[in-house]
Order: sequence, then structure tokens, then C-alpha cells
Amino acid sequence: MSRPSTATVKDYYNARVAGKLADFTDANPRIEAAIAHLAEWAPLAPKRILEIGCSVGATSWRMARAWPDAEVIGADISPGSIAVAQQIFQRSNLTYRAGLVEPGVFEGKFDLILMMDVYEHIAVADRPVLHAALRELLADESRLILTVPTPALLSGSLDEVLGSTGDATVVSLLSPAFDPDLVADLARRPITALAMDAVPRISRAQSLDVLSSMA
Repeated sequence: MSRPSTATVKDYYNARVAGKLADFTDANPRIEAAIAHLAEWAPLAPKRILEIGCSVGATSWRMARAWPDAEVIGADISPGSIAVAQQIFQRSNLTYRAGLVEPGVFEGKFDLILMMDVYEHIAVADRPVLHAALRELLADESRLILTVPTPALLSGSLDEVLGSTGDATVVSLLSPAFDPDLVADLARRPITALAMDAVPRISRAQSLDVLSSMA
């Protein structure tokens, strides 16, 4: 499958602004859980914060409110999302920018960079450019926080995510012992699923040991 153009990606997210607003007004539990983790792992008093993929700005606004002395910037590829953010989620210490995050776009370093359910949407071929930008923007003591949905968190959307073609492979943290319903849902589909958190913790499998890598 060919990589979509930047214009196509912009149009896709521009058309989904209403759903992003609903995530805020309806308190999407997955997003609320991610924000709880952000509060736990963020620096105590960040001075500069960048959210990559800020959508309509709700999380950037919450960070600007939580850290009123910090400069907060929300960036998103969707001009439509940024236009809504600038109208609805405003604070004196919060600004927005429409466009890609590439080397040279922002000046200086950030204490905290957040990517909430964003990284998995970036084409593999495009990730080196983002990585180069992150190396520019992160100082030695900075923190980069990424949240990535797993099939357990996407259980209500598995049909949309996986389809029924039979040539899908899911490699993720699945927590099979704690979520038998998810395992049953995956088992009834013509796909291959690998639970990374169920890989034996032995020397031969050390390169696959995601649990130790998160310690």
C-alpha cells in the first residue's frame, strides 16, 4: 500500500474534528488514562512543553493550565484542528502551530515533549525526520512521553483496525492473562497475534523482552 500524501493526511484529520472534540466533552477513558500517566511521569516544573499531534488542543490546554509558568506549544498536521484549538482552547502561555515537526521548525529545547497516540500513525519512512527533530529539541534531562494504543485499548474498534482479510499480524502488549475476552476476540479472527508481554524472559529472547526495557 502506498504512503498517503501530506494533503490526504491533512484532509483526513480535518474531517474528524468533531470526534476529537467529543473525546474531550465525553471524557474518552483512554485519553483520560493517558493524561493520568502524563501527570505521573512529567517533570515536576517544566518550563517548555511541546505536544506533537495536539489535535484540537484539549491536552495542550490542560498542560498549560497545570503548569501556568511554562510555555506550551501544540503542533498538528491538521490546519482544521489547529483553527479549532485557537478558538476554543486558549491560554496566555499556550500557542499552536499547524504543520509537520521537522528539524529547524522550533528553536531551543523542551523539558517535556508529548506524543499521545500519534507515533503509530506516522509512516515508517517518515519517522527518521521526526527522530532528527526530536534530537534537536530534547535536552539531556528532557522527557519524551509517548502513549500508543494496544489492541486491549482498541477492543471496541478491532473490526475497523484489523479488518477481516486474514493477513494481519498484531504484535503488542496484550496482557492475555488479564483480558481473556480480548484473547477470545483475537482468536476468532483469521490473524496472527503475538503478545510481547508473554515472551519467555530468557537469554535467547532478551531482544524481545519489552518488560525489562520498560523497567
